[in-house]
Amino acid sequence: PTIAPVAKAELEPPPANGGAARARFLELARGGEFKAAYQVMAQSPAAVGSGAEDLFLAADAARLSNHPEQAVGYLKRLTTEHSSDSRAPLSAFTLGRILLSQLSRPAEAAEAFALARRLRPSGGLAEDALAREAEARAAAGSRGPARALAQQYVTRYPRGKHLPTMQRLATAP
Repeated sequence: PTIAPVAKAELEPPPANGGAARARFLELARGGEFKAAYQVMAQSPAAVGSGAEDLFLAADAARLSNHPEQAVGYLKRLTTEHSSDSRAPLSAFTLGRILLSQLSRPAEAAEAFALARRLRPSGGLAEDALAREAEARAAAGSRGPARALAQQYVTRYPRGKHLPTMQRLATAP
């Protein structure tokens, strides 16, 4: 008889040598002590499991302790491995913000903002993600796509909070 495979997140035992580190990482990260949580995960990478909560906490610990490049990997994993999780759109949006604002990678940022919109098209981040995607496309030198996205924003959100910026971008040469 064959045994049906079980999702990794359902069977996540503590790592053999990382059980104590994992418990400490979770305690610190859940308590908002992100610098200390980052130190634990940097010393013991096995402290971070593969579940959505662990990846989200690890990304927060990395980005909020001034390690944005390390946060990128965790956010990408969360949006890829757990795309149906409620944290996935926020993870994609946060990824876009880090790539655009901290790492100066606007083309990648635009893709992350687009992903946030695809993951939850009518969610609370959709308006901001569309505006940020347009700005990121412009910053990447993709003027035509940036204009098109800005025009889409103006049409979809005629009273939107980013309207003045999007109107300027929609009519930019």
